[in-house]
Amino acid sequence: DREMIVRLLPTFVISFGVVLWLLLGYRSPAIAGLWGIIIALGLAMFQGKYRPKWTRLYSAMEEGFYLVAILSLLLIAVGPLGQVMLTTNLSGRLGAVLVQYLPDSQLLLLLGAMCVSLVLGMGLPTPVAYLIVALALVPFMQQIGVPPLQAHFFVFYFAVFSTLTPPIAVSVLAAAKLADASFLKTAGESMKIALTTFIIPFAFVFSPELMTFPNLTWAVVPPLLEVLLIQLTVSIACYGHVFRNLRGWERWTIGLAAFAGFLGMTDQGNIFFLAQAALFLPMCAYAFVTRQKKAPEAAA
Repeated sequence: DREMIVRLLPTFVISFGVVLWLLLGYRSPAIAGLWGIIIALGLAMFQGKYRPKWTRLYSAMEEGFYLVAILSLLLIAVGPLGQVMLTTNLSGRLGAVLVQYLPDSQLLLLLGAMCVSLVLGMGLPTPVAYLIVALALVPFMQQIGVPPLQAHFFVFYFAVFSTLTPPIAVSVLAAAKLADASFLKTAGESMKIALTTFIIPFAFVFSPELMTFPNLTWAVVPPLLEVLLIQLTVSIACYGHVFRNLRGWERWTIGLAAFAGFLGMTDQGNIFFLAQAALFLPMCAYAFVTRQKKAPEAAA
């Protein structure tokens, strides 16, 4: 009810704000989380009749220690994978393998670099993941014509995203344990949420105007609108809803529109932007006109 929200909201907002402020101030996640817990516990004492009882606090702490122990064991099991990459120098050979086996296409080589970055970064802390992928892939990316700044952004972005992508997906593992949910279903939902952002590193490479921040000019507007439109299309295809729940063939059509927009953004030809518009706009118009009709349940 409203009273409960009024009482509980300050505890959440203030503790979360402190954690965010500490992280933005380059404090470690452990320190930020510890201060967040301390502040949340302190503010919980002023929640009136909604103040947690000592037995409930004890139960919550017991459950927290249990989850930390389980996650620690899982991370210990994942750690050797990253060490194998370093010890065997497998990471240093992957760039050469990409050039040897992939066709001479910058887009295909970047897609290969994306996959390698996701693999190399899995289960590793962010600084270590970045160092590994930078050493392994940035020289290779510069050889295929990517400027140094964009190359570093590209590999860093996907090395960080390895925390969301199977088979390791440490963040998904933690979230699934906290929610007592299926790992694969949680990974699927996390990918649906993050898929719209997977195109951003490619936008950095093929639209370097986006890297001029904070010195924004009108040249940034077209590529920014392109990225936003592709993200909107991808999101609609993933969640199957625009004005109403979409049928299977409608989602596939909008998915093709998103793919066409991605090809257009990566300099494969302006014809793909026209294809995106020709597929996306009529489908949105059709969904709007038929929004009052009984629609199927949105698929997961």
